[in-house]
Amino acid sequence: MKTSQAERHCSLPGTERAERLLTLLKDVNKALHDLARTAWHEHGLARPAAIVMREVDHHPGVTVSGLSRITGLAKSNVSKAVETLVEMGFVEKRSDPSDQRLSRLFATDKAKAHFHRMLNEVLKSVSAAISGLPDEQLDLIIESLEALKMAVQEGPQE
Repeated sequence: MKTSQAERHCSLPGTERAERLLTLLKDVNKALHDLARTAWHEHGLARPAAIVMREVDHHPGVTVSGLSRITGLAKSNVSKAVETLVEMGFVEKRSDPSDQRLSRLFATDKAKAHFHRMLNEVLKSVSAAISGLPDEQLDLIIESLEALKMAVQEGPQE
């Protein structure tokens, strides 16, 4: 009697199962980034600039240091991406009223329209890629990923 791939992975010892999970997450993450990269490049953005633009849009008034913490990108890479986005007219720098040493970053109207067009293109690409999966399977994947996120955030159970 043949066992399914899911049944085989359910019987893996903890470390082998964790390794399989990490490999799958890495592979899915790479595939999703490849889909997004196409849209980013069509809009003239490198990956760091696209990531920074998204976060400035979601966190108006954020600083370069704040962006570095949020994105996990090196501060030098964030600074370079911000300068590119400022030159493109997508980000506006404003002095912090309470601390003139700080620059606060805001997405321009041009950036918001541009970003939302780009995001829609990425969402269409992802939707097309997953369109062959049944709704029940997609719901289960989403539910499982939400449970995984909570378990990882809570840490090991003693």
